[in-house]
Amino acid sequence: MTEAEVINQIVMRALGDVHTIQVGRVEKVGLNTIDVQPVVKHVLNGSSITMPLFKDVPPIFMQGGSSSEVWPIAVGDYCLLFVSEVCIDRWYMGEDGLEPNEDRRFDYSDSSRLLE
Repeated sequence: MTEAEVINQIVMRALGDVHTIQVGRVEKVGLNTIDVQPVVKHVLNGSSITMPLFKDVPPIFMQGGSSSEVWPIAVGDYCLLFVSEVCIDRWYMGEDGLEPNEDRRFDYSDSSRLLE
């Protein structure tokens, strides 16, 4: 194996656990959150993994100034499940302007409150 192939293999393994955006289907609509089931399997080290249900996902709508765009969300709708670059636990609990309370990056838990 060449040096370039070894480096590529290391990079690909590291990227296998970096999560950014996933397509999902709305399974439940709550008062302020939705439950989302990813519809594309995750492949890691050659293994295909069915993703768990992401619970209590805060839906994001476009807004600016005194204007906003809001529409009804229904079970069966497709959506994008965003994964934050940093831990969002403090933001999720209503605390703005603070450092993340954990050092995780691009973790699925930072797209929703709980994984089932």
